[in-house]
Amino acid sequence: MRKRLPLIQKVNKAALLGLCLVASFFYRFNSKYRNIWLVCERGYEAGDNGYSFFKYLCQNHPEIHAFYLMDYSNQQDFNKVNSIGEVIQYGSFKHKILFILAKYLVTAHRGTIEPWNYQQYKRFCGFLSKNQKYIFLQHGITKDDVSNVLGRKQTSFDLFITGAKPEFDYISSTFGYHNGEVVYTGFARFDDLHSFKIKKQILFMPTWRKKLAWSNISDRAEMFKNTDYFRYYQSLLSNEELIRVLNQSGYQLVFYPHHEMQQFVDCFSTNAEHILIGNKERFDVQTLLKESSVLITDYSSVFFDFGYMGKPVVYYQFDSVDFFQTHYKRGYFSYQSDGFGPVFSEEQEIIDYIKFLVNSNFQIEDKYRQRIERFFTLKDQNNCERIFQSIIQLK
Repeated sequence: MRKRLPLIQKVNKAALLGLCLVASFFYRFNSKYRNIWLVCERGYEAGDNGYSFFKYLCQNHPEIHAFYLMDYSNQQDFNKVNSIGEVIQYGSFKHKILFILAKYLVTAHRGTIEPWNYQQYKRFCGFLSKNQKYIFLQHGITKDDVSNVLGRKQTSFDLFITGAKPEFDYISSTFGYHNGEVVYTGFARFDDLHSFKIKKQILFMPTWRKKLAWSNISDRAEMFKNTDYFRYYQSLLSNEELIRVLNQSGYQLVFYPHHEMQQFVDCFSTNAEHILIGNKERFDVQTLLKESSVLITDYSSVFFDFGYMGKPVVYYQFDSVDFFQTHYKRGYFSYQSDGFGPVFSEEQEIIDYIKFLVNSNFQIEDKYRQRIERFFTLKDQNNCERIFQSIIQLK
């Protein structure tokens, strides 16, 4: 019986695909389902480039038949998207039908918008949607060498959106894409980073570690507590001098680990009045980025958004050798010569620099401001418009 299971699963998948193909034929008679723009992020959220671009479509091009894919169980994000346009349950039968019918597939994450393996789908059923275009909005600016994941041989992207000029130069020259398949438009969400109110808040947002997030160890929490990742960050959160600085200055620190590390967020603790441990149910990343005065991170690409807003960034990289050996390969970006702030490996250096920023009213240093200006040669609220124009020009 076990040997027959894979065959049964394949038959069921083929039957479902066949049913979707038949249903899509009848959907084509409804003008609402012609020339569809299907937009997605991770499939259960709306707060990134996908949502920003969908909002732009709904507000500026109501003539376009645009649909946003997400799980209805995320009621907060569902209500937000549903108030501006039509939402389709992620993974539903209708998702699969609209995927077949869509003229444009627009996504912030690879491998989420497609209900089937896209390359196999195109191979066997591509004749049904031969003019379909796949647009990759990206989630964060690419700074490391991830050509083994996002290179042209590994993807089916017809258009690869970049958020900065050095990123565009790097991807278009080293990832194997043809001329015109990579464009520098700026990220869709950058349109919303020009108006914000800053609170007395420090955002501490480290990125993830592949070997921890994808560990197969049964007692993952216990494993995690024995890692340098936990020990270093818990130590900083418990630092008496940091707590004293926060109390005296009136600033609050929000510790918000990367999405992939949220599974371990309950391992961290604090008794400090001015330190909060942030989880994804309670906090919205874009709101945190806009309202915070300074960002402490290790390697998270959210520092690009923060720098774009002209606010100071601090890098805490206690494990850089291990990180670039086991997580990502170095790309074009050097934290030392291109970074938007100082790079530290010791806890005390972080404390000292926070005190420096408090005393300077959290003003970004000139040398870092100049680096940011060189990095973002486009800085306006026309990013979504440029993306839109790039899409409709696809042949």
